[in-house]
Amino acid sequence: MALTREHQADKGKGKGKAKAAAPAAKRGPKGPTGGAGKRPKVFSESLGVAHLVALSSDIAGETASRDSARLQRSKASDEHRRAKRRSGQQEKEARADASSALSKNRIRRALLDKQRDKSRRRKEARKQQQQQQQEKGDGAGEQGGAQPTTETEKETGTRRPRKRVSFA
Repeated sequence: MALTREHQADKGKGKGKAKAAAPAAKRGPKGPTGGAGKRPKVFSESLGVAHLVALSSDIAGETASRDSARLQRSKASDEHRRAKRRSGQQEKEARADASSALSKNRIRRALLDKQRDKSRRRKEARKQQQQQQQEKGDGAGEQGGAQPTTETEKETGTRRPRKRVSFA
């Protein structure tokens, strides 16, 4: 039950304050303005089959180009991730090589290896000298360090193991 403005104004007169009706001159005149009005809808079927084929090929071309662009972007991002991962691994290896070369444990191992090699060479040299002396037939045999020095060594015929020296 919608009331028009005039009926609302009449009702409002009896309740105290009267509201003035909006002047009609401010609004433009109602009715046709002389324009084209609503355009009729044009369907693609009315334009012909060739037009439909062109539209479908355009749509297919756009989707294909979108798909190829998406594929290229994903390939590029995958390659970027792989390259980043490879460079990170190379950096880790470089850091590990640099830190391990400078670590105390590596230095100690290297020194111990050198010392072992040196002692092996000495031992081999001693063996060769002993073999050469035995081949010559000299009765001198073994020299100083090979003779037992204590009574227990003389009895058992063995020597005690030498103490190890640490190079810390």
